[in-house]
Amino acid sequence: MKYHVTAILAFTAILLAACGGADEQGQGPTQDLMDTQHPEERGSQIDNPRTINNVGDSWGLKQDREKVKQAAESVPGVEVERVILEGPIVRVTANVDNGRLADGEREEWEEQIEQAIYRAVPRYDIEVRVR
Repeated sequence: MKYHVTAILAFTAILLAACGGADEQGQGPTQDLMDTQHPEERGSQIDNPRTINNVGDSWGLKQDREKVKQAAESVPGVEVERVILEGPIVRVTANVDNGRLADGEREEWEEQIEQAIYRAVPRYDIEVRVR
């Protein structure tokens, strides 16, 4: 019985010390909340692109689509018809100036376009279709 009371008291002491103490700088848990409510009052600059002030400046699918299109069209004779982003995959449909293409030529064009896109945005799996 004496062992159980001692164990309960030790557990309670550890629990109270872990939950109720101040952090290393002498600030309590409410100071963290106060710091997040009005960060501009502290003089810090917020770099979060999802804040209302920076909504148009965030990087997203529109910018990636434009970058893919520019990279594909950097290959001479290529005109991008469509760019589709689906998660980690980017699908590009392009036209080339050579008119009718043999299968070997088509594969060469697709490889060149794929390499140009990969250099611009390497985080995507790239699928290119040349018409």
